[in-house]
Amino acid sequence: MQAAIPAGFSEGFNSIAASIALPTRIPSSDAAAAGCHRPIAGVLVDVFYDHFLARDWRRYSPREDLDLFISRTYRTLSNSPVEPPPRLQRALPRMIREDWLGSYATEAGIDLTLKRISRRVSRANPLPDGVSQLKIHYEGLAADFAEFYPAIIRHVADVSESETGSLQEELAL
Repeated sequence: MQAAIPAGFSEGFNSIAASIALPTRIPSSDAAAAGCHRPIAGVLVDVFYDHFLARDWRRYSPREDLDLFISRTYRTLSNSPVEPPPRLQRALPRMIREDWLGSYATEAGIDLTLKRISRRVSRANPLPDGVSQLKIHYEGLAADFAEFYPAIIRHVADVSESETGSLQEELAL
C-alpha cells in the first residue's frame, strides 16, 4: 500500500516546479537555450544549473559535504515510505550504481545526462550536443546560476512561511 504524500509537499513541489521555466529568461541561460523549444530549453538550463550547484556545493551548503548529501538522498529514495513512480523504481538502482547525482559536477557527467534524457524525448532534439552550449556560455551560465539559486532559495522560504511572494519580481524579470 502506498503511503500518503506528506501535507504541504504538493504545494512546495508546485512552487518549485513553477520556477523551473524562469532561468530560460535570464540572459546567458536564454542564449544557451536559443533555438530550443521551451520544454527542451528548460531541461537544458536545469541540467546546466545542476552542474553549477554540484560544482559550487560548498558555497550553498557549507555544513554538508556533497557526497554525504548524495548518499543520504539515495538512501531516502530507496527507503521512502511513499512508493515512487514506476519509472523511478526502475531507474533508481542504476541511478545509484552510476551515481547520477554525483556526475553532475563534471562536464562529462552533464554530457552523459543530456544524452540519457534525449533518448526519452520522442522527437529530434539538441540535448545530445547540449554540453557544447555549456562550454560556450559557461561563465555567463555560472553568473546566472549565482543570481538565480539564492533567489529561488529565498522564494521557497518565503512561500513556505507566508504562501506569498514573487520570484519573478525578485529576479526583476
